[in-house]
Amino acid sequence: MTCSPRMASHSSGPSVAAQSAPPVTQRPDWVISKPVKAGYYLGVGSAKTNQPGYHRIAKDKALEDMLTEISVTIHSTSFLYQSEFGKQFSERYEAFIKTSSLEELSAFEPLYSWTGDNEYWVSYGISKSRYHELKAQKTEAALTMALGHLKAARADEDGGRFLTAIQQYLKTIDALKAYLNEPFTTRIEEEEQVIVTYCRNAIQAILNDLKIGEEQIVFSPVKRMPGTATIYCRGFAVRGFKLNGFGRHFISNQKGQVFIEMDVLKGSQVVTLTTSREMLSAYGGEDFIADELINSLHFPVFTIPVTVTPVMFYIMEELPSQHTGNHWVSLKSELVNAITAHGLGLSENPQKADFSLTGKVTIRQGPETNGLYVCWADLEVFFYNSSDNLVYGDQLAGIKGIHSSYDAAAITAVENLARLLEEKIIQPFIKKVF
Repeated sequence: MTCSPRMASHSSGPSVAAQSAPPVTQRPDWVISKPVKAGYYLGVGSAKTNQPGYHRIAKDKALEDMLTEISVTIHSTSFLYQSEFGKQFSERYEAFIKTSSLEELSAFEPLYSWTGDNEYWVSYGISKSRYHELKAQKTEAALTMALGHLKAARADEDGGRFLTAIQQYLKTIDALKAYLNEPFTTRIEEEEQVIVTYCRNAIQAILNDLKIGEEQIVFSPVKRMPGTATIYCRGFAVRGFKLNGFGRHFISNQKGQVFIEMDVLKGSQVVTLTTSREMLSAYGGEDFIADELINSLHFPVFTIPVTVTPVMFYIMEELPSQHTGNHWVSLKSELVNAITAHGLGLSENPQKADFSLTGKVTIRQGPETNGLYVCWADLEVFFYNSSDNLVYGDQLAGIKGIHSSYDAAAITAVENLARLLEEKIIQPFIKKVF
């Protein structure tokens, strides 16, 4: 039997190395009933000897068992107690605390080992005083780091550097994430504050104080000048904030501005920008604690009315269609409908128009067959900007009309041509110019 009849410390007494002794089937008392040693946390673990790495498996179980004796007390004044993160978070945090506590178990000592016919048992212990000494050292280091980040966060916040302030507050919380169950406090403005709670509230206060400076965005499709929205917080323009809107991300520049381009001529009645959680999540990495904290925050949504200045057109000619007879047909009304269907406007004053257009319609007569006459309509159209520079030209050719006379066939051809104006002329113009 490989079994020690007494407790061992560090290098004295029976060790785990004695496992090679011939196995016996009679279990020792410490396997049947967990041993007790004054001033020690103890753990017992076992594994089947046919398992690969059974020594390590038994050891890990013994350390986990030891952790069950190290209770985690959640103080009523701590951030973890006061938060409303739910059962799932509490369970994950409890597992995290146990894993974190393993670092304080680095000074554990082998106590017993026993190998039976097909099983292996081991017991480890750690001095309570040594455990709490190691934990105090780790706690002090974490608290020192947290207070350094907290000092930087408050300085950044006072200086209007709000994004870096939030980052420093998150780093403060991260430094103390293994101690959310502890009410670590510090004195801030003559009041004792729970550090993690203070940081979370400070981040939320910054988000609550974010404002958009513009009462509306004016967008000119012709000039293609983006709308501007400036983010302010407590009188400072804030830089580096990420916002979501129009299916894309915007990041405020040095002046706190984001530039917004509208994708369509008609624009939108409002611009909606949402402060992005992803802006902060990067500082938590894969840490579920940081994610839970960030998800608990309220992120403001900004709604800004949009005024889209209409694109104005001036039609330079009546666009008549002329054929060999004396019949005239105007396309102006059809062209007006095609233009206004896209939210574009018409001006009677060429000086106030963004674009002017002119065109020419030509009718060609075809053969007569069995009393039906054929005509073809051709259209050439040209668009000029306010500087009289040609910006676009297009044509429609060979649009057929059939009727009982050439005059009627010509009218039919022009009517058929008119039906194509929006799709074949105006849409390509918009796509090309805008």
